[in-house]
Amino acid sequence: MSFKPLLPAELWKEIFMACLPNDIDGYIAASPYEAPLLLCQICRCWREIAISTPELWESLEIMRNGSKCTPKADLVDLWISRSANRPLSIMFGPAMDTTLYMKSDEIKPILQILIRCLPRWADMYLCLADFSEDNIDIDSVPEEGPSMLEAIILYMPIDAEDTGPIDIHIFGNLSPAVSLIFKKADVLEYFSLHCPRLTFRSAFWMDAFQLPRNNLTALRLLNALNVDDCIRTLQESPNVEDALFTISAPGSGLMPHLTTNILHTLCLYMAAPEGGATIFTLLDGITTPSLCNLAISFELSWSTVSFTSFLERSSCSIRNLHLEYPDMTTGEITDCLSAVSPALQRLRISGSIDNHPNHPPKIITPELLQLLTPQTEAAGVLCPHLVEIHLDAFSLTDEDGPFANMVNARLSGNNFPSFSRLEAVSLRVALATHSRDVQRLTAMGEEDPSFSFELIPTEADWLAVGTLW
Repeated sequence: MSFKPLLPAELWKEIFMACLPNDIDGYIAASPYEAPLLLCQICRCWREIAISTPELWESLEIMRNGSKCTPKADLVDLWISRSANRPLSIMFGPAMDTTLYMKSDEIKPILQILIRCLPRWADMYLCLADFSEDNIDIDSVPEEGPSMLEAIILYMPIDAEDTGPIDIHIFGNLSPAVSLIFKKADVLEYFSLHCPRLTFRSAFWMDAFQLPRNNLTALRLLNALNVDDCIRTLQESPNVEDALFTISAPGSGLMPHLTTNILHTLCLYMAAPEGGATIFTLLDGITTPSLCNLAISFELSWSTVSFTSFLERSSCSIRNLHLEYPDMTTGEITDCLSAVSPALQRLRISGSIDNHPNHPPKIITPELLQLLTPQTEAAGVLCPHLVEIHLDAFSLTDEDGPFANMVNARLSGNNFPSFSRLEAVSLRVALATHSRDVQRLTAMGEEDPSFSFELIPTEADWLAVGTLW
């Protein structure tokens, strides 16, 4: 079937672009039930317009299910050919919940196609284990390198056949072409290395990739590092504004103190600590005057002294704070909030260590909620400028009612000009435990369109590590 279009081709192209799925990961699946492939099945006219619109084909998600890849290499090649010279956004790697790496004969031909298009890489999600000598020939790497590459995520599932030292095994098998691939990524701004449960020392990953780090603004290393690695990384990436580190070892303690004036977001994740490593070993070694977003996850040895000293030394204003599974007492969380009180706008606390012998499992008590509740203008209140609060059943005690009382008082912020009015609240709690809180908060949201309340079912997954606010 065919017909003569009543609209100019340029307008059809805009309409077709609006048909692309708006997936959260930003990559387009090669599905016959979605644009752009769906548009090619309607009529000859639509097919011609779709094929001649390179913007429709500049993104592709190549899915992997075990050893099978979808689409196959021939369709990948055709898809990319339709993108003309557009910058490419491509996902070719297992999902981040994949723990075992599956070798496949289908990987090499697809990777060779992608390497051929290296100068057009813009936003890539790739599997580090694919970059082996078996899959990449050094002579096949285009000389100009990834001159358009702005963001890349490298994911490393565990090799099912690996029994030796992880970092030596992996980086020992990388193709020498890897350094050629990344060394000319001169406009790279976002780099993420996601290697669950693996230890990659800086000498391996930094030297293997030879990344130009002067233009990096966001760096996320979801692999086990020591504190020296973290400080060295910040030293050699002077323009990083957003950093995430996973810490497992304290390091030598000999790294010089680092002051970074540009860092505004820092997410620290504690993973299987060795030798007394804590997040505060890193915080003791840096000064960050511009820091405004801070996330701390799975810290088992909270230090009020180190935390307060870090804030005082940095003279920074923490506006967004996320504590995930904090091993803290109610007194320690109170001191923590007091330290960030003047500037804090968004607070998220998820989880608590419930088997620690020295403190109760739930740290947000009615007494702390009372400190967060405005009484009079003259009396003041803890964290007066909070606009968002997100808590769960692991951090909020079971008393039903005090939380809603605090929220209701903060919604009356217009009565206290020096307080900010709450805008959003989320709770991940059981209705059986907090029925009054939930009922009252739901009613507040219905009565006030400017206030948002979300109840998250307790069986739902909480935010992933690295998601701050």
